[in-house]
Amino acid sequence: MKTHLSKKSAEKTHQMAAAHTNNTKGITLEDNRSKTIIQQKKNTALPTNLKSSIENSPIQLQEIAQLAKGKNSKHNRKKLALDKRMGVGARPAIWKNTPKSLSGGDAKKALGNTNRNNHASRHLTDAGKLGAWSAETEENFKQIIEPILKSPFRSFFYNLRGEECKGYISSSKITALVYNGSGLIATTYVASAEQLKQWGLENDF
Repeated sequence: MKTHLSKKSAEKTHQMAAAHTNNTKGITLEDNRSKTIIQQKKNTALPTNLKSSIENSPIQLQEIAQLAKGKNSKHNRKKLALDKRMGVGARPAIWKNTPKSLSGGDAKKALGNTNRNNHASRHLTDAGKLGAWSAETEENFKQIIEPILKSPFRSFFYNLRGEECKGYISSSKITALVYNGSGLIATTYVASAEQLKQWGLENDF
């Protein structure tokens, strides 16, 4: 069965549709759903300590490179300071006009360890200044070295295999090195021309 709308009914339907359209003009739909902000982490491909520094404060590229190579590490800074103090790559410090000496007590302390004396005397034995090691040889060793420690011709700083020492040398070139730390004798020599040059004393003999 077909339903026929009267002309009046059709006009009313069109009027209602137009009214609905006018009422909805200017309406903006809002999305009230909660939004989650996702923050993407930066991937700097660097160690954590360097990444943190880059993300939190500006660092020059040169400084980053130095950090990556370990040039600014605490260990390396200490080593550079020690090298500078001990004259690595430079001539050792020398006292010429007023050479530093040891007091009588410190000189005896330096020669107070028999094992150290035995070890330190070997170069003098090789040079023919001492005989084979014995109690008598140790006394002879002390008689040679103690006056040099108390009244050297020259004295100087020296780094012996990484250990800070002071060197004391006589006018006859007999040399004693004493450890700064323990105060004990380190070694002795009859200085060669090469050693005198190494110590900065080549023009003094």
